[in-house]
Amino acid sequence: MRSGGISSGGDLEHLVSDQQKALDEFVCFADDGLALIVFGLCYWLLDVRKARWIPTKPATIFGMNAIAAYVFSEVFALLLGVWCQRTGCRAISTVFARLGSPEFSSLVFSICFVLVCWALMWVLYRKRIFFKI
Repeated sequence: MRSGGISSGGDLEHLVSDQQKALDEFVCFADDGLALIVFGLCYWLLDVRKARWIPTKPATIFGMNAIAAYVFSEVFALLLGVWCQRTGCRAISTVFARLGSPEFSSLVFSICFVLVCWALMWVLYRKRIFFKI
């Protein structure tokens, strides 16, 4: 028998779960809203205003061959994964593990991965090779 209030762990868990769900929904809404604002700003800056100055160049290069960038990143990740399974990723893990925490190493690896993809897109952009559907 319960005598009012929160008397068992199940009730407390249910209360915390509801609050966590509400917080998660707010965070998702805030993240989606922020993403839409950034997307709108980029669209306005690059497509409406036709900004062609230096900070917009990487986005322009990625945007001109977005499909090629996506396909290359997927193939590159797949090949990197196969190579890591065969060799154990000693070369990659040694280089990035020296940078400090696993979180920071992961961030640097991700930035390097994007830079490799961007470099290939830059070569295609310079040679005026654009893939269209």
